[in-house]
Parts: sequence; structure tokens; C-alpha cells
Amino acid sequence: NKAFYFYQLSANQGNSHGQNNLGYCYQIGIGISKDLNKAFNFFQLSANQGNENAKKKVEELKKLLEKWKKEKNEKKQNKSNQVNLTNSKN
Repeated sequence: NKAFYFYQLSANQGNSHGQNNLGYCYQIGIGISKDLNKAFNFFQLSANQGNENAKKKVEELKKLLEKWKKEKNEKKQNKSNQVNLTNSKN
């Protein structure tokens, strides 16, 4: 994808708009596999330079990643509790 390529070039040169756009590509999966961690990193680079759109995306992804982490931990805990229940019955 040409857009991804040029955003990447721009981002690698420290351009905040390129970093923000590259973050969006990673967030949505445009020209590259979807990767929310990489998206977050590029949004953070852009936000650190004062890009307001990137600042909003950083906050949005923080909330989303925290939610996923919490859900993952809850599922892990539920599995652990099920194993403990099974073991205590034996």
C-alpha cells in the first residue's frame, strides 16, 4: 500500500502527522496487519510532539488496552477457579 509506505517514510523522519497516520494504519490494518501496540506507539510519538488527534487516540487506546487486559485477567482467574473447584472435588 503506497499510503502506508509514505506515512512510514514520514514517520521515520519524525513528522508528527506521518506518525499519527501510521498509527491509524496499524490501528485499522491499512497496508499492514492490525497491531494496536504499534498503533499506540506511533500515536504516542505524535502526541509527544503536540498532535491533538494523536493525543485523543492515545487516551482511546489506553482505555481499550486496559479493558482488554482486565478481561484477559478475569478469564485467566475464572479458569484458575474452575481448575481449583475440579481439584477440590477429587
